[in-house]
Parts: sequence; C-alpha cells; structure tokens
Amino acid sequence: MPNLTPEQIADKWQMLYGIEPMIVYIAGPMSAPGLPYNPIAWAALQTRARYACRVQCKLLRRGIVSINPYSSCLDPEMWSYQPQEWYHGDLWLITKADAIVLLPGWEVSRGVTQYELPFARLRNMRAYEWDDAIDSLREMSE
Repeated sequence: MPNLTPEQIADKWQMLYGIEPMIVYIAGPMSAPGLPYNPIAWAALQTRARYACRVQCKLLRRGIVSINPYSSCLDPEMWSYQPQEWYHGDLWLITKADAIVLLPGWEVSRGVTQYELPFARLRNMRAYEWDDAIDSLREMSE
C-alpha cells in the first residue's frame, strides 16, 4: 500500500465506498474548561469529545475522513490555551478540508459562528449539519 500513488488511492476509495475521497472538519461547541481544574466542565468536555468521535467513526464508515479538533482537547495541558490560540489552529485545519460538519449545538458556539463557519464559507466549502435523528448529514443552504 505505501507505494500507491494518490490517484490509485482515490480509485481504491471509490471502489470501497462508492464516493470520491472527501475530508471534513468537525465543528461544534467545545469550550475548554480552563484552569484551575473544574470537574464539571471537564466531564462536559469529555462528553462532547466522545460524541464527536462517534460521529467521526460514522463518517468514516461512509467513506468520509474527518479532522476532529475535539481529539486534541482532552489533555489538561491544553486548558491553559486561550480561545484565540485554538481558533488560529482550527482555521488552518479547515484549509485542509473539503467541507465542514456542524455538530448539534453549533449555533451557540462562538468559535463556530464567528470563526469556523464564516471562514469555511469564505473558502466556498460545503457545510453540513449532523442530524442524530437520521444518523447522517444534511447539507445546509447558504
């Protein structure tokens, strides 16, 4: 497998999943707990991160690879970073994606509404909402 060209990998992906390879960025409410340690905020963040990982697995089963920023927020060392520091890194990650997937609750997330979604729209990326009711994506209109 390591000797495959990108075109060969795309062809194999098409055969396996019936779709072109696509990378999505997962966005939703996150809010790192901050310091000092707060067990309630930590538990809420862990719950959101587990949920994002479940969505990530469901996407992969459909042949969609994702960038999941929730996976980087589980180390308490990351709590000391300010939101602006997260946003800059997140925007760079969005440049590597083909589309953005918004998790439930994204409407109340300052990071999503002020930075991630507007940036994705500027880049003419497709935006999808994850819908638990149908366990799938719904494309958003402009």
